[in-house]
Amino acid sequence: MIVLQFPDGLKYYAKEVIDYLNSKTNADYFSYFGPCFGACDVPLHLKQLNFDLCVQWGHSIYIKKKEMW
Repeated sequence: MIVLQFPDGLKYYAKEVIDYLNSKTNADYFSYFGPCFGACDVPLHLKQLNFDLCVQWGHSIYIKKKEMW
């Protein structure tokens, strides 16, 4: 099972995303609509679902070094 974690701005599109993924794969998907405050906010309390993968949608990439000026 694959858990899809959507930030607030993308939760509206979750059904559309899952419908698309279902049309392309044979995987089972679970939409997680709990709080989502970044890549460190993994829903570990869902461990009892024995999911194989958690995909976090809509997060920014980590920047190792950024020139400010």
